[in-house]
Amino acid sequence: AVSPPSKKIVDNDDKSTILKCQSSEGFWEVNETLLKLLQVDQDTLTKTCPSELAQKMQKDAIWMTAIMIHWIEQKFKGSTAWKIVLKKAKDWIAAQGVDYSKMKIPEFINTN
Repeated sequence: AVSPPSKKIVDNDDKSTILKCQSSEGFWEVNETLLKLLQVDQDTLTKTCPSELAQKMQKDAIWMTAIMIHWIEQKFKGSTAWKIVLKKAKDWIAAQGVDYSKMKIPEFINTN
């Protein structure tokens, strides 16, 4: 008998990874650790980057940060523990001249 695929459970290691990968300014860079956590490859991430970010110097970090914000908000709905982390990330995106609330996060981001 084949067992059904298990859902990825977020554990304390994932939480500490997310926190360790966030810069002191509030953004996340694209790296293998986060790509693995999100279950996405860098090519897909690059292809889905919104065209309005194309002229931004930090476009990859802005896009990764937006995706991480979305992922955290979905994974930890109702948790106040992430409030400061998310605020710092959203403030950083705003400082880059981007409105996070208008960004469309692709469906491939697995938040189950």
